[in-house]
Amino acid sequence: MIGALVTGFLTTLKHVFRKPVTIQYPEERREPAPRFRGLHALRRYPETGEERCISCCLCARICPTQCIRLVTSGEERKVIDEYDVDLGHCLFCGLCAEVCPEEAIVLSPRYEASYYQRGETILRKSDLLRHGEGL
Repeated sequence: MIGALVTGFLTTLKHVFRKPVTIQYPEERREPAPRFRGLHALRRYPETGEERCISCCLCARICPTQCIRLVTSGEERKVIDEYDVDLGHCLFCGLCAEVCPEEAIVLSPRYEASYYQRGETILRKSDLLRHGEGL
């Protein structure tokens, strides 16, 4: 019985001087893995500031859950009026980012997606462009 008690104390003593494995979220944030697929983002050209999306709608067509909705206008050069991504239905598979010929839509390293209302899970074009700043 004393041997088991000493073994228990030694195990506890061994772990006391180790670096803690927990982090103090949200004060500390963990760096995501390099291939992490987080929230969607729309990118702009850094030189001109124009949106990269050419309204080809390939991202919406390839999405297995149909969670991307685009509304465009214009005949010769299409303009995106609305670009919505429903995170409640998205699988974060990354097919939309893979198929985009202009690399306009990407899955950013942002991972904080908690909402109080179901309607808040839909990211609008302005949200997506804000997520894409600096990418």
